[in-house]
Amino acid sequence: MSLSALRNDDGHIRLFTISGEEIRFNPANADRVLELLTHTARGDNVTIVPARDMLTVTQAADFLNASETYLTHLLDSQILPFRTFGRHRYVKMVDLQAYRAERDRDRDDALDELARLGQAFDIT
Repeated sequence: MSLSALRNDDGHIRLFTISGEEIRFNPANADRVLELLTHTARGDNVTIVPARDMLTVTQAADFLNASETYLTHLLDSQILPFRTFGRHRYVKMVDLQAYRAERDRDRDDALDELARLGQAFDIT
């Protein structure tokens, strides 16, 4: 059975615990649950962090798959906003997600441009 088969006609999905208790997810949350199940089925590492949560510099660097030094540069350059509590800096998950999405878009655009230039100059 495919994961998409779990979805009802109304977009909801229903899952059952081992004890038989039904858990019903609305369409928006169903998308998230199916995405989570897809990643775990492929063997991908998955971390669930509420969007409102604040991450340490180490956690934020891990989320971006970057070094702590690079993340510190992003914070010092005010590219990423942060809050300070005592001597420690924290970054909101939503800000990290927005930065990562923009970074990925920029990277995809650059790759598309390289491909276009390669075709224009007939580089094989």
